[in-house]
Amino acid sequence: MCRILTIFLSVVIICSCSGSGKRDIVGKKLTVGTEKFAAMQNPRAIVNDHNSPESRKFTLVTYFGSGCCCACALKMMTVWDSIADELGRDDISYRFIFSNSDGTPEYVFRNILSQYYFSFPLYIDKYDVFISDNPYVAQFETPLCLLLDENDVVLDYGRLDAEKKDLRRFCERVGR
Repeated sequence: MCRILTIFLSVVIICSCSGSGKRDIVGKKLTVGTEKFAAMQNPRAIVNDHNSPESRKFTLVTYFGSGCCCACALKMMTVWDSIADELGRDDISYRFIFSNSDGTPEYVFRNILSQYYFSFPLYIDKYDVFISDNPYVAQFETPLCLLLDENDVVLDYGRLDAEKKDLRRFCERVGR
């Protein structure tokens, strides 16, 4: 009896520790709702009227959570223009959402946007509405990139700034 109990407990421990604990979010509908956020654009950037989700096959949402250093992330935004060049700009709408529940003053965002060239608008989420609408996203480390289809269903996710394998996988998904 003791041996059976030991085997049973071992199996339970192995099964509970084998996964990453993160639920797969592929196939879930994401609520983007950028109209709920404050939008900021680099004053020198050419406004891309074709960046609306209605005119695109895919949307790439990059979410920077409250644990992310906003100033640090903003300084890295120039990398995203080259990522957009690699993924393509014709079929993808880009959304960059920053959680600002820690109260980073807006002038920090504006100053960094004016110093570094970045051609996409940023959406500032002061009240963590994005996580409230999409609680399953909170389980992931940020910045988190979510590739959505035309119905806002998650096709893939990853960290494009950190791992080239995620970028290659995303390129394959969008046919590049």
